[in-house]
Amino acid sequence: MAVPTASEFEAFIVDAGVASDGDFTDDQLNAMIAAAEAEFLRSCGWAWMESTAVTDRAYIITKPISYWVVPQAAILTLTTLKCDDVTLVLDQDFFLRPDNGTFKTAVEFNGFAYGQIKITGTMGAFATYPTSVKNALMAQAGLDMLAKRDGAYGDVSSIKQGPVSFNFASPDAQESMIGAASSWSSLVRREVAYWLSQRP
Repeated sequence: MAVPTASEFEAFIVDAGVASDGDFTDDQLNAMIAAAEAEFLRSCGWAWMESTAVTDRAYIITKPISYWVVPQAAILTLTTLKCDDVTLVLDQDFFLRPDNGTFKTAVEFNGFAYGQIKITGTMGAFATYPTSVKNALMAQAGLDMLAKRDGAYGDVSSIKQGPVSFNFASPDAQESMIGAASSWSSLVRREVAYWLSQRP
C-alpha cells in the first residue's frame, strides 16, 4: 500500500510549525510513518492492503451460520467461494454484503453453511489509501513524533525535575505543538471511527 513519502510527511510537520526542514532523516521519517500505519491499522482492527494477485484464504466455521463477516479483510474481487470443496454460486447460494458497498465485508448464505470456507480472490479494501487516510497516517506519525520529543522543539529545549517540567521552547513553538496535537488527535479519532463504522 502506498503510504505517505518521507518528503510528504516532512512537509506536513513543517507546515504545522512543529519541525524544520532537515530535523529528521528520510529513514527516521519513514520509520515514523511505518509505526503510525501499524498503529492505525491495529486501531481499525482489519487489514486494508489489497492483494496484487489472486489469493486463496481458508477459514473454519464451527457451527451453522447464515451471515458471516470475513475476518480482518474485505473482498475486492471474487473468483470462487467454496464450502467444504463445493463451489457455491454467487447471487444464488450466497450474496456479498453490503449491497451498496465499494468493498464487501460479509457473506450472506442462502440457508446455512459451516465447515471450511475457501475464498479465492483479491482481499483488502483499497489499492491505495484514500487522501483522508494518508492524512490520518501523517497525523498519527506527527503525534508519535511530538510524544517522543516530550515538548522539545528542535534540540533539547525542556527538562523535567520530579513532577515539574521546565520548557524552553518559544511560546510560538509551544502553541504550534499544542495546536497540532489537538488537530491531529481529532483527525485520527475521526478517521478510525469512520472505518470502524464500515465494518458490519
